[in-house]
Amino acid sequence: MIKSSTAFSGNVEENKKQSPAFGIDLGTTNSAISVVGNSDVPHTIKLTSGKTTMPSCVLWNSNAPEGKQFIVGEEALEQRYKSNVVYSVKRKMGSGEVVKFVHGKKSITKTPAEVSALILKALVEKASVQYKNIKDVVITVPAEFDTKQIEDTRLAGELAGLNVLNIMREPTAASIVYKLDKKPGNVLVYDLGGGTFDVSLVEVNTASTGDSDLLDVLGIEDNEATSKDTITVKATRGDTKLGGDDLDMLMYKVLEKGLKLKGIDPTKVPKVVKEKTLLRLQKSKTNVDYMAMDYPFKYTQADGVEVDTVVRFSMQDYKKCTYRIFQKTKVYINDLLNSQNININSIVLVGGSTKNKLLKEFLAKEYPDVHIYDYLNPDESVADGAAVNAKRLKFGSDSLEIFDVTSNRIGVESDGRIVTMIEKNQTVPCTQSRMFATCVDNQEKVSINVYEGSGIYKDDCNYLGTVVLDDIPKAKAGKVAIYVSLTVDDNGLLTCSGRADGKPTKKLELVNILGRKVEKETKGSNIMFERWYTFANNLEDDKVREELLELIDKARVNPDGARDVIDYMRKLG
Repeated sequence: MIKSSTAFSGNVEENKKQSPAFGIDLGTTNSAISVVGNSDVPHTIKLTSGKTTMPSCVLWNSNAPEGKQFIVGEEALEQRYKSNVVYSVKRKMGSGEVVKFVHGKKSITKTPAEVSALILKALVEKASVQYKNIKDVVITVPAEFDTKQIEDTRLAGELAGLNVLNIMREPTAASIVYKLDKKPGNVLVYDLGGGTFDVSLVEVNTASTGDSDLLDVLGIEDNEATSKDTITVKATRGDTKLGGDDLDMLMYKVLEKGLKLKGIDPTKVPKVVKEKTLLRLQKSKTNVDYMAMDYPFKYTQADGVEVDTVVRFSMQDYKKCTYRIFQKTKVYINDLLNSQNININSIVLVGGSTKNKLLKEFLAKEYPDVHIYDYLNPDESVADGAAVNAKRLKFGSDSLEIFDVTSNRIGVESDGRIVTMIEKNQTVPCTQSRMFATCVDNQEKVSINVYEGSGIYKDDCNYLGTVVLDDIPKAKAGKVAIYVSLTVDDNGLLTCSGRADGKPTKKLELVNILGRKVEKETKGSNIMFERWYTFANNLEDDKVREELLELIDKARVNPDGARDVIDYMRKLG
């Protein structure tokens, strides 16, 4: 079905001289809201809790009065093991799934967008002590979010009563507040959050225009001339299912192995016990020096067996788990760098999970000639950058230009194959045109089917929409020219235009493609990777296990690597 829509942006002219515009980082684990004050420097708003971040966790109390049934934040997080609490809902955005709250004998279901709207409402309420009229916002998403995920994010903002000026990529937002010793250059934004991972190659440039005193966004002083900042995204890679949550699960699997060694079946651990343990593991990551500790397991199994034991989690265990996550991210980094062949000045750390000291050590060891830039606040920089962009969009500014890229190839179907028109990592905005022709005699109608993806056949790509040209002049096959243009504007809105010889142009807005996934994964491919990971994780030899896991990671980024995985597994017998 074709969707005729506007770009994911609101009316920036309404109430232009009223309240400021705000930037929101709607995170998997925590969310934050920022604003650019009178000093032209963005700052994250302190909430009623006294903190600048709020857990993205929602609790439903069916017994509470109407309008007060949902609790969002710290109180919900402390009870995340309960069936009436939902967390990490960002991972379900765009999935078409629903989430279920169960409280006693009552239950309700909500879409991920609806739950995210509750998070946004609570964030605004907790920030309203300082700013009463929070309406115009820019909300950030991971660079690898697809169209449905972006649409769900926009919908969440609207359901929360906000005017969504723009949906912005998280690494791009963070790069706005980045400065490298007041020098321009190419940087790698490494964004590892609670549930998602992105790595973006960004070029930060400052060009003098000869007229002012301060670069108001990046803080670069110039006493004789105005500077104009240009943020240009060169390329992106990432995984919307890789983050701090996955580190928590790896750590928990270590505890499960400990239970097995004691003759206890870990599959019989009650959900409440597992969730409480995961919460404790999550909190323990804030202080690496105290990672080594005993974790109690005291419960009654469904079959009546009593369990009362402790399992030791060591610092070495934590190091192995962190290295496993690092390995996964390293594959995306190397793939991106190899595709661009550009020297980078710095790796900029963003996202709460980059506070992990071991992760920084692994990065420094793997990339010894690159400066690891960890001076940005990993919890606040994305919201701060979004606030700068929000102010620019609402009030206008000549001091900053932002150029993003497409995450995927976009093309049209022709002769049973997908003909690429817009390449992956093409700078946005962009337009590409191409001439085709009719394929049968006396053809009266042409359907221009638009797809995106790296495959050459439509079944391997994502369908985006169709433009139909009617009343084609009758002629022999190949004698009537069909002119097709694809345009992506600076908000990511894809428009397809088509016309036949002697006929008017038909134009249709299709979808917003910024952040679309690089590869369409089929159900079969997911099952295959799950089986490979299960096989590798059950290997006893640490060296063999790590080698195989690294090969599997590479195969997920580059399908050609599947042969290496199969060959390695065959050698193992």
